[in-house]
Amino acid sequence: MANTVSVFTLGGTISALAARIPVVLASRTGAGPLLAETYKGPGSEYDMLGRGLLSAGGLDAPKARLLLHALLADGADRTQVADAFRESTVR
Repeated sequence: MANTVSVFTLGGTISALAARIPVVLASRTGAGPLLAETYKGPGSEYDMLGRGLLSAGGLDAPKARLLLHALLADGADRTQVADAFRESTVR
């Protein structure tokens, strides 16, 4: 049996963390946009975005990490980070 932690265990932790610092949810596929409403069960992208995580949009995880790092290094607050990721999705 694999060591997994259910979203029921981490749900409150994820929400609390996302309330304190920007947390970005990105796809691991390497291409394509992050889905937003595939299904609405616990642990889904819908659930995670509802807990306050920010969508990486069309950025894959490495690009999202670089953008987040650059924004934070420049002193961006959560609103500015959210705006930057939203803008990266529109392009």
